[in-house]
Amino acid sequence: MSEYFPVGRVVDLAPQVNSRSYRLGDMELIVSEILPGAEIPMHSHPELQAGMCLRGSFTFGIEGQGERLLTELQTGYGVTSGVGHWARNEGTEVAIGLDLKRAADAQGPTGSGFLDLVPGRPSKQGMTVSFIVGDWFELMVADLTVGGSMVRHKHRHEQFGVSISGSYSMQIGAEERVFGASDVYYTPPAIEHSAFNDGPEGGLAVVGFVPPRYHRPAVLDAPAATRSGS
Repeated sequence: MSEYFPVGRVVDLAPQVNSRSYRLGDMELIVSEILPGAEIPMHSHPELQAGMCLRGSFTFGIEGQGERLLTELQTGYGVTSGVGHWARNEGTEVAIGLDLKRAADAQGPTGSGFLDLVPGRPSKQGMTVSFIVGDWFELMVADLTVGGSMVRHKHRHEQFGVSISGSYSMQIGAEERVFGASDVYYTPPAIEHSAFNDGPEGGLAVVGFVPPRYHRPAVLDAPAATRSGS
């Protein structure tokens, strides 16, 4: 079994929602297919949660913040411990959502709210990136062009990636494999990793960092009143 390329397990969130859960260190990553007409009722839990829409669109609601249509790779959210949240797909196409959960700890103040994608600049190595940055997480939409690379490096942050389309070679520690076709990877802190796209098309992925890297975290609204639930 790979330490860095985990295999997800099927979890039941709600009817007409097909989800896979990945355990990434102290975090849980959930990737869900949300069928048309599906609804995840309002609930809350002790963990912090962040996420975004990977494909299509769906409505997401946060207690005290209202609702917003999350569109493909454009809008994200952060929800603090104990705050109710819900989702539903009112469209005619299957939507795919990403949710990241982490235990509330001493990482600093957290709030709940919606976050828009901030465009970045293409790198000299052939990677175009955009960011959604909360107070405890950073989600990066990364497009690695043909011939592009992410040089071998390491950092203090936990990192994960979810493939959206295309593929590229990924090396984590001493392990190397092709990353694509809805794969997930996880890089613990201080583990060297790199990527190179030697394929016929660009590789698109969402890459997450906990805590955020050098980007200034967004200041979300103060936590709403807590609600019991699961």
